[in-house]
Amino acid sequence: MKLLREYIRVLLEQEQGSKGSLVVVDIQPEYESGTSFDIGDMLRTAAEDYSRVLFLFNGEDTLGMVSESALKNFYFEKLDYDEELFDDLLSKSTFFDKGYGFFRDVMDSSVCFDRASIVKIVKHMIDNDIRDIRDLEEEDIESIGVSELLIDDLEDYGFWIPDLEDELPSWSGSDLAGGARNECMAEVEILGAAQGLSFNHVDQFIYEGDSRYTATLTEAATFKHRGDSYYFRVDLPNIGYAQGGSNLGFKECQSDVDALMKTPEYLDAEKKYVANAKPRTDIVKNEETGQYEEVEIGQAIFRPKFYDVDNAWINNPENRGKGYGKQIYKAFIDKAVEYSRSSGGVFIGAHHCTIGSGTSPEAKRVWASLAREYNSSGDVIFIGL
Repeated sequence: MKLLREYIRVLLEQEQGSKGSLVVVDIQPEYESGTSFDIGDMLRTAAEDYSRVLFLFNGEDTLGMVSESALKNFYFEKLDYDEELFDDLLSKSTFFDKGYGFFRDVMDSSVCFDRASIVKIVKHMIDNDIRDIRDLEEEDIESIGVSELLIDDLEDYGFWIPDLEDELPSWSGSDLAGGARNECMAEVEILGAAQGLSFNHVDQFIYEGDSRYTATLTEAATFKHRGDSYYFRVDLPNIGYAQGGSNLGFKECQSDVDALMKTPEYLDAEKKYVANAKPRTDIVKNEETGQYEEVEIGQAIFRPKFYDVDNAWINNPENRGKGYGKQIYKAFIDKAVEYSRSSGGVFIGAHHCTIGSGTSPEAKRVWASLAREYNSSGDVIFIGL
């Protein structure tokens, strides 16, 4: 039956003059500046010439980037708010938050694994139901036959099989657009090749990015993390790091905290937390039974966590002033958010907010830049969860 349905679909596409299926990789606001073609033209082609379209993107659920609804609004704008064309595009479209970086540590490593070798690794993992490269055994590596892949190095790689594995096979043979050709698009093609799939490049709608397998500032870099919710460090390999920990408050920036506590984001987070958190309880003695019982004593109190960055560093002076510092701070913020989910919110600030000093002029410039992107006051930001 499946083959029959596919045959009927192909006949209908031929009758309608359709080109069949199109897969679009990472055409989204975060990468617009690196896109070399008119996004509106690509979307019109997708709507008018294809019977179905798969939009793969780095999204809110995987990387804290654009949400699906915001991405659709972005496409609506690029189509000059043409409702008929936009509705036609959505009627044939599937959106999939694919995430990013599932193969990039090996693609970007100093060992320089070539694409064919990466495909061999991915294929072996899929065939043997191994989801994470760190689960490979010595015999697996011998079977794969990639000489550069060493058992002692596996812990250093962030390399796993993404959920996209289940979606991609039904799009084999599709045209492929988006980018970047040797970066995020390469990840999709490597996964497809490992599954025996193939795609056809639509070169006029592909942006190039870097010519090598290297992370760029237009892509989300792969960070390494160590530590716990009390104190942790995020590293951008070969570039730099940021580290810091939790605090009871920001006594040197209390006025900024007070200002943020009046903002809509804080008030909404507080309302959400109080409505969903368990009420406060206490253990009291029941005078009638003589037994101690747990009783409610009031609604939950909203107490966001506090984290400060007490040290950050770019290893090579030649890499300073290129935006890496901001990337690293954002990675620290993302990890602080992760650790603060149960608290409903988090304040994140510069180190001087805890002891009155310790924030360099360079770090202050980074905080000033971050302040424009977050709910902030001075060198403190607040994120409601």
